[in-house]
Amino acid sequence: MKTLQFYKILVIVLVLLNASTLFFLWKAPHHPPHHGPRKSLVEMLDLKGEAASKIKKLEDVHFRDKDALINESRQLHEKLFHSFNDQEKNSSDIHQLIDRIVENQRETEQMTFDYFKEVDALCNAEQKEKLQEVIHHAYRDWETDRKSTRLNSSHLKLSRMPSSA
Repeated sequence: MKTLQFYKILVIVLVLLNASTLFFLWKAPHHPPHHGPRKSLVEMLDLKGEAASKIKKLEDVHFRDKDALINESRQLHEKLFHSFNDQEKNSSDIHQLIDRIVENQRETEQMTFDYFKEVDALCNAEQKEKLQEVIHHAYRDWETDRKSTRLNSSHLKLSRMPSSA
């Protein structure tokens, strides 16, 4: 008798656990990973004096401008994905929107490249070597995040598709 009661309680607990897991998978917002506060190149490269203050100013401007471009990219992508249901949008409108997305990405990449070139110009040989390591480390992290996000979003898209049965 006690065994039967134990199994009933166990089944109820497992059903609740599964229901809560499904709830969080379906209803929880899916945000890209957040990596916390940005580390300053001034600290990573152990910069001092005038070079440190110049790079700190470059860094502030770079991240302010880059964040603005990232926000614009999100808005452009949102417009693009909302246009799937908009019957009034023609292919020309869609092409213009995609061109704006591509141009935004180009600006972001160019700005980042120019930023690192300006920082590199203020570094000595040892700091330049360290800067190259920082850039390659950041790229590896970015690539890993991209692959992870792509795999997770593909899984979510497929798992949310209605079954054809």
